[in-house]
Amino acid sequence: MSPSPPEPSNRLASIPNPFARDVVGSPLDDARGDVPRINVHAKKECVSLIDRVRVGGESGSLLLFGEPGSGKTHLLSRLRQHLDRENAAARHNVFIPLRMQTSPSMIWRFVRGNLADALMRRDGAGLSTLERILTARRDDLERLYHRDLAIALENLISGTHVRDSAAWLRGYELPEAALVALGLSTQPIDEEFQEERAYQVVREIAQLAEPVPLVFCLDQVESLQRHAEDKESIFALGKLVATLHDTLHNAAIICCVQTSFIDQIKSAIRGSEQDRMLGNRAGLQPLTWEQGLDLIAARLESQPELAEVRPEDANRLWPINVERLKAIFEPGGSCVARRVLHRAKEIYDETAHGALLPTEPLDSFLSRISEERRRPRPAEESDFILRDALPQLFQMLGMQPSGKGGGRLASFDLVVEHAGRPVAFALCNQRPGIGLVNRFRKLGEKWDSSYTPRLILLRDARLGIGSTAKASQQRLDELTTRRAELVTVSPEALSALESIRGLLADADSGDLSHNGEAVDRKTVEKWLSSHLPAPLADLVDQLKGQGARRSEIFPALTAFLNDRKIASMEEAARELRVGLQEVADCAHQNPQQFAVIGGNSAVLFQPIRTLVGS
Repeated sequence: MSPSPPEPSNRLASIPNPFARDVVGSPLDDARGDVPRINVHAKKECVSLIDRVRVGGESGSLLLFGEPGSGKTHLLSRLRQHLDRENAAARHNVFIPLRMQTSPSMIWRFVRGNLADALMRRDGAGLSTLERILTARRDDLERLYHRDLAIALENLISGTHVRDSAAWLRGYELPEAALVALGLSTQPIDEEFQEERAYQVVREIAQLAEPVPLVFCLDQVESLQRHAEDKESIFALGKLVATLHDTLHNAAIICCVQTSFIDQIKSAIRGSEQDRMLGNRAGLQPLTWEQGLDLIAARLESQPELAEVRPEDANRLWPINVERLKAIFEPGGSCVARRVLHRAKEIYDETAHGALLPTEPLDSFLSRISEERRRPRPAEESDFILRDALPQLFQMLGMQPSGKGGGRLASFDLVVEHAGRPVAFALCNQRPGIGLVNRFRKLGEKWDSSYTPRLILLRDARLGIGSTAKASQQRLDELTTRRAELVTVSPEALSALESIRGLLADADSGDLSHNGEAVDRKTVEKWLSSHLPAPLADLVDQLKGQGARRSEIFPALTAFLNDRKIASMEEAARELRVGLQEVADCAHQNPQQFAVIGGNSAVLFQPIRTLVGS
């Protein structure tokens, strides 16, 4: 018979539970309540790898593996803090966390963006990693092969044109006027060369930083996989790791996977890629009883308010009754950290409140986590989110993505089977100009409507095509005349897609837990399929051809209000050279994008967007 919980302490009940956490945090978070002797071997292997890369001038890799909840991301956080201390002592490193929530077709652009973020991240002294490691090599910028990269780095080091230079370094598209102001090339890069350009930028930055180690930490690699039989994504992962290893001289590559995922890696990749992924490994072990007690003590010590209410004669584990922990360690004598912390959470609540608090239902838990994830995302991230999230959304809703292959389908970003026919999707988020003109032109050349009757052009609703972008509008008109469909994606729908892909990635990698147990992907998919936020449900209806077809003047009206912010319907109709009724219909059919006040002399404006309850 288990001991009864002690009488509640009113003061204890007012202190947040130090064991309450639903989702694994980021390696950039401090490792709260860290116990250095837990997984000390794995930490030493990481540090040894980085030291070998620094001294030997050759890249290396390490696979960290363990059960869900064993502390892989926590270990990366501990490693990051170790490297921060080395940086402060002028033993420089670049810590690059890569939570692998990306499409395999954009994997190098994903690496480039995260490398840029790492270089520009500032430490406690207010200095960026870029300033710390590249200032001494400023003269070498002139010898870079890519002139644009040299200009962007020079601006960032000197503090000029910082915003636009940072955006360029991340791989974002800049307006032509900004490119001219910075002295950068205005020639757009075709979609098929974007990955190659991103790789070239990563390689040149690495060469410039030598011998400083670039520590690439690949977490949640399971999230690259779209389904259990998807070997193409794992193959792309293997190619990424092997290329970093074999073409850079200062890459320390650390991959974190669940133990069960190792067999899938073995079956998907061979040769040098498998050697790079699996040749050097370190396992994370479950906690022993003593380590479990140390973890609980450290987490309690991380909550300073507890010291004020702790009785003078209490031990270091107060208010946790350790006898009530033993059951989860029996009979094997070990337990993963997540289960230890969840059981401690339950005991803490019982002690503080006199009874076990009601368990949050799974439906409520998923709704809360999904809502917390729905944050505004910039238009520059639209391609990353759509290319990664849409295949997962379609598969979840029974619209199976199909292989594009070559020839007639090669130019499209995604092809799905719906109602027995292929539906092609093309992302068109370039800014108005030659890049967008070329995109529309190539789509028109490749699209065979007799083979693929539906072509859907996806474009962020904030990227309007104004009246001055005549060439872009002409090419778009040519496609829509052939019955291609322009579907604009609202910021709210984009935010919902970002939330969805984050939930699914956490489930794939074992990082999403409810009541101490991992929530699997199938459970999340089942919940999501019946809880799509309204803006995303509207988008899905349009993609299925079930929603009202968006007015052809939608992009122009969006661009008009982006410039004017507020205007009468008469002004809009006059500017767009269309009828008043067409403007009114477009505005009323798209309440997420346009707001209307008044009757006969109605005024149009952009509504203030909120993600709460949308």
